Amino acid sequence: IGWKTINARAETVATMPAFRSAFQSRRCIVPADAFYEWTGEKGSKQPHAIAMKDRGLFGFAGLWENWKDPATEQWLRTFTIITTRANETIADLHERMPVILKPDSYAQWLAPDADVRDLLRPYPADEMEHWLVSPRVNGPALDDAEMLNSL
Repeated sequence: IGWKTINARAETVATMPAFRSAFQSRRCIVPADAFYEWTGEKGSKQPHAIAMKDRGLFGFAGLWENWKDPATEQWLRTFTIITTRANETIADLHERMPVILKPDSYAQWLAPDADVRDLLRPYPADEMEHWLVSPRVNGPALDDAEMLNSL
């Protein structure tokens, strides 16, 4: 891959060479209805689904990039999600969480010249919840609504 990075850290996204240019001009919103974190020891990790209490869609703060695959010479469009410190709902699962944008901040996030640093913060914990889900979420070939069912 062009850069061996998975997520961009809110604390360094504006200055890190891998993300600096995209942060200035290639911001995107990645839609989701939930995400997962795992707890427990290696080999017996338990997945947790994390979502809004109202189960509505939300948007992660993301960055997109184009890069040319040297093996195939094809141009690829990829994205990364920006992470920040965990809010109180997620802190017992993981120390970090994706930056989730409020709908009224979408236009600001997407505006090329906007100052968006104030948006790179944890989402309000009182609007989110998490619950245990089946280890089936560990299988990338599996993709159905049952994944979000509580254990």
